[in-house]
Amino acid sequence: MEQTIGKDILNPAERKQFLSDNADAVEKVVYEKPFTPEELEKHKEELIELSIEMESVKEKAKVAAKGFKEQLKPLKNTFSKLVESATGRRAELSIEMESVKEKAKVAAKGFKEQLKPLKNAFSKLVEEIKNESEKVCEPCYKFVDMEAKEVGYYNECGDLIKERKAVDNDFQQTMFGVIRNQRTMIEQ
Repeated sequence: MEQTIGKDILNPAERKQFLSDNADAVEKVVYEKPFTPEELEKHKEELIELSIEMESVKEKAKVAAKGFKEQLKPLKNTFSKLVESATGRRAELSIEMESVKEKAKVAAKGFKEQLKPLKNAFSKLVEEIKNESEKVCEPCYKFVDMEAKEVGYYNECGDLIKERKAVDNDFQQTMFGVIRNQRTMIEQ
């Protein structure tokens, strides 16, 4: 299979139309699409911004946790100084301490929930930057080479993104496929 088709057509819309008109079929294909240098640089910038945002959330979580500890400290001191005979006041302090602890748990859970999508996006960006590509599902143009018994899939830029041996149902040609194959035979 040729590595590119229609690259001589500079207008992307015209190239897409050319591929569509001449392909045996248009199918959605999942593949790794390489980044342009500009896209790769943009992803690196996004990674930096995401890192800063994650650190900001972590810092807010630390400050909140410290604030809850500071709220608990005087309650614990007062609680430990009260004698056994002041059970009513001890019960009130115990309830108040549990309330502060519960608020701390809720706040910690909230920060954890804020971090979860950021961590997922971070992991995805790191993987994409490392591979210098992203997994996409796009309509691709299927061309069947009857002579070589191969099938090639081309993206809208005209780049070969996948090829494989042809199977029986690939040989059911479209009118354009018949014309293309006749043209190939005449040229030889």
